[in-house]
Amino acid sequence: MQKGGNINYIGNIIMGGSSLSVAGGNADGTGNIGIFGSNAKTITFNGNLTTYNPSGNTKDGVGVYASGGSVVHLNGVTDIKMDSVDPTKGATGIYATDAGSVINVTTGNNSKVEINGGTTKKGIGLFAKDGGIVNANGLEVSVVDGATAIATEGAGGSNINVQGSKITYSGEGYALYTNGGTIDASNANIYLGGKATGFERDVTGTSSITFTPTTTIHAMSDDVTIMNLKKCNNIKSINFTV
Repeated sequence: MQKGGNINYIGNIIMGGSSLSVAGGNADGTGNIGIFGSNAKTITFNGNLTTYNPSGNTKDGVGVYASGGSVVHLNGVTDIKMDSVDPTKGATGIYATDAGSVINVTTGNNSKVEINGGTTKKGIGLFAKDGGIVNANGLEVSVVDGATAIATEGAGGSNINVQGSKITYSGEGYALYTNGGTIDASNANIYLGGKATGFERDVTGTSSITFTPTTTIHAMSDDVTIMNLKKCNNIKSINFTV
């Protein structure tokens, strides 16, 4: 966690449950945050971040969080596994909010984010809001029964880069979702299960999600929807590139 100056950390962080039995203790690791950046400071993390242990996964927590223009460099293996158990909260793997906030994830080293929403239907793999940026090209992201795998929201140029990533989403929401901001899924491989929808496309404007001819979307269930078209009133035919 960082609240004062910049941090250059060498070492590993392991989160998750514990055998703690003291009254009022947090044996489940509920609501914990692995790395917290704020106030336009920089965290350089030269180690491995693991959010689970033999006692269980972190619950309703955040793996990595950046706000207020902070920058976080994850230079080791980022291994995030979290569960959502509180229907009013939910787990988020990586979360950047506010202009200038950037989280850079080193990949090619088995880094991954896995979120299990369980009965809550909550939880997001990667989230950028109000100008936050997540650079996670090549990262493996898997969300089961959560809200969405990759999401951007708000004004200010929120952006998530997942070029060449493997993105798996099984649930009842969107694999890729934007409500302000952009997602670059060039060359990504996207797998849809359950009643998932791949993405939404406003046919009256420019798409906020970037695909390339080498981006693939795989339907792993008969109940998935590849694309939801928005603002199609009085349109009889459509010819566009997603």
